[in-house]
Amino acid sequence: MRKFLSLGTAIATISLLSFAIALNNTSESREKSSNTGKILGFTAVGAGIAGLVWHRSKTNRPNLNLRENALWIDRANPRLQKKLLKLIRDRQTANRLIAGVKFRYPDRDVDWLAEKVIYDLERDRL
Repeated sequence: MRKFLSLGTAIATISLLSFAIALNNTSESREKSSNTGKILGFTAVGAGIAGLVWHRSKTNRPNLNLRENALWIDRANPRLQKKLLKLIRDRQTANRLIAGVKFRYPDRDVDWLAEKVIYDLERDRL
């Protein structure tokens, strides 16, 4: 996580410095090259925005530990476990489905995730 933070910060810093240099160059030598400084400035801003977007996409992902995934079906309410396994008949598939829903709704508890998987399965079978 720190590696992504420092990389995103470095990209943003370099782009801001490049933009400042480009602004300085355009004000000093307007006769020589009026378009070169503008192009360099816009490129620097674009690189900075791309770096920040990349950094945000890396930090907003939920932390999914694969070893925890195997236990998600076991953490659910026994009634929900039984109903889900009756629909699917495979523990690994049930864990994978719960993991997929957990990726989309990282703040929900395991019982809600199991209910969502059951609801989706029943809805799709109609």
